[in-house]
Amino acid sequence: MSSASHDNPGGALLGAVAFALRFAGWAVVALVAADVFASGQLRAAILPLNSALSGILPDALDGVLVIQTPFGGAFRGDFAVFAILLFIIDWAICKVAASLR
Repeated sequence: MSSASHDNPGGALLGAVAFALRFAGWAVVALVAADVFASGQLRAAILPLNSALSGILPDALDGVLVIQTPFGGAFRGDFAVFAILLFIIDWAICKVAASLR
């Protein structure tokens, strides 16, 4: 048995971490899109998600680049930057994991 995951479990672990970061990045992108159109009941429904994500953002990033949209919501630039950072970290981890194989 000489699959990459058996030869180097660290590479498989890094791959799993990268996948989790990628999944989180896409979830944040979906929240950014929902926030653009959020008004009324949708805004109330996603408020707990916004609060939770704001709670884990660094203070320097929280609330930066928040722009009101004509659709009743707001473009959350802070969330968008966070999603981009998640994708960059995902990419870097994938490069490291590939070099370990």
